[in-house]
Amino acid sequence: MNHPADHAVRHAAIIAERYLAVWNERDDITRRARIAQLFADGATYADPMMRGSGIDGIDGMIAAAQRQFPGHRFFLHGTPDGHNDVVRFSWTLAPDGTGAPVARGSDVAWVDGQGHRFSRRCLSSWRSAGTLGATEQEPVHERHRWPRRRRLLQRLRIRAALLAHAARRQPVAAVDGQRRLPAPRSQPSRDLILKLGIALDVPLRQRNAMLLAAGFAPAYQERNLSDPELASVMQALEFMLRQQAPFPALVVDRLWNLVMFNEPAAGMMRWLLGMPADAPIPRDGSINVLRLMLSPDGLRRHLLNWEAVCADSLLWIQREAMADGPGSEATALLAELSALPGMPSAGHVPNLERRALPFLPLQIAHDGVRLNLFTTITTLGTPHDVTVHELRLESFFPADAATADWFRAR
Repeated sequence: MNHPADHAVRHAAIIAERYLAVWNERDDITRRARIAQLFADGATYADPMMRGSGIDGIDGMIAAAQRQFPGHRFFLHGTPDGHNDVVRFSWTLAPDGTGAPVARGSDVAWVDGQGHRFSRRCLSSWRSAGTLGATEQEPVHERHRWPRRRRLLQRLRIRAALLAHAARRQPVAAVDGQRRLPAPRSQPSRDLILKLGIALDVPLRQRNAMLLAAGFAPAYQERNLSDPELASVMQALEFMLRQQAPFPALVVDRLWNLVMFNEPAAGMMRWLLGMPADAPIPRDGSINVLRLMLSPDGLRRHLLNWEAVCADSLLWIQREAMADGPGSEATALLAELSALPGMPSAGHVPNLERRALPFLPLQIAHDGVRLNLFTTITTLGTPHDVTVHELRLESFFPADAATADWFRAR
């Protein structure tokens, strides 16, 4: 005669799959129906960061988790097992179709006599992929997926800190003779979110997003460069551009759209692209410097070291894609640039074991002239405007006397 508890062992794999299907279900109505089928009345879920009870509580918790990790799914890891009325299983959280986890965890649940439903509690624990041991790390060829994973790990850290702060503000209750913290109920303060953004060096754009997600108004404005309040900033940039002459300098936004430049930079672009000497160059951001530089029909054909330039340039846009996430302009631009002809042979997946150089060497050859330059990137310190925070001033300097003489003679 089979003991009812044996169902926990025989149905461990089935109930684990049903459980992960609930977490992966994006349709609200279907997800609630699956929760009702899987969790008995009064059943609860708890992990180190969240807690939910009943259909409404568990559904709201899962929906919030899905918003935190769009485009990701839970996958069963290993073989589920169980004993008596308890089942346990492990899982990974990874982008759809990649199998490269951003987090791993294990759940323990109490099931009913038939082994079909969670009867009382489901307890979960997890850790981010960044804390895995060396034997669990992804292979080297997978490391190009770092932007999305790093962004998600940052979300995990922020969320854990916010909830920990909220939990500390609540009294400790005695449950079953043990001192335990109840589920956090209070919201993080605006001041706490801003301090976390500063401590984690989160870009101003993402700090505004954090505030909005918590129900607060953005703290940082995003003005247009033509705004009168930015007149002093524009004057400072114009001064730096003039001071750089006779050598080129230009100003770009966070996606490397051209917004300002000095006359030597305009002259160099016209010369390399075969444009008339009086041809206008727009300052409205319609020219993307990375696209212009890396396109086979653009400046790349004149760059002797274009493969190194491609690799280093893509590091910059990867950082923006990492911060903005899937579906953003930065992600679309990164995909476009990586798909340009010749990019795979140039290693469009940069070497992530190194940082971007503080300067970028450029070796240019055109019309029998060879120029050796290096560039530096300057950002404005302690800005309180998103637009200003994202501006970059790229200055070109001669790397030898012949290059310096060529620019001075123009």
